Formats: sequence, C-alpha cells, structure tokens
Amino acid sequence: MKRQKMDWVDEEKKRRDSGHKRPLLQTEHWAMNTRYPGETLEYCCDCNQPTGRAGKAEDSLYTEDDDGPYCWDCWERLGHNA
Repeated sequence: MKRQKMDWVDEEKKRRDSGHKRPLLQTEHWAMNTRYPGETLEYCCDCNQPTGRAGKAEDSLYTEDDDGPYCWDCWERLGHNA
C-alpha cells in the first residue's frame, strides 16, 4: 500500500495536535474545518463553549492581562467591557 503525501491541511492538523497553533486566514480555517470539522474553533477559557469569534488576531475577547479567549456570555458575566 502506497503512503499518501500529506498536504498543508494534514501538516497543520499534525502541528495543532502537537500543541503548535498559529493564526490562520479565513480561507485556511475553511479548508481545515472542511476536512477536520471543528478543528479550528476557538473555545472559551471559562466555559469551554465555542466563542464564535475568529482568534486573537481578529476579534476575540481577551483581558488586558492576556487572559482568554472568552465567549460573550462569560465576558459579560465577569464584568468586562467590550
């Protein structure tokens, strides 16, 4: 059986599985989530639910002390302002 060569999506998945994450472009998120559904979702550091946001480089909710990401519900519950 011949081994199939890994493309960038498989290589990125392998990096993420080993704990090395990097910001992705929206087209890269789409490609990753097409092959590995939910792989690049961002999860709230407080409740572990998807934040619905696009990452720290975009619009994610982090405190001034760099704590986060937070979902909107936890952000408001903890008394932070957007």
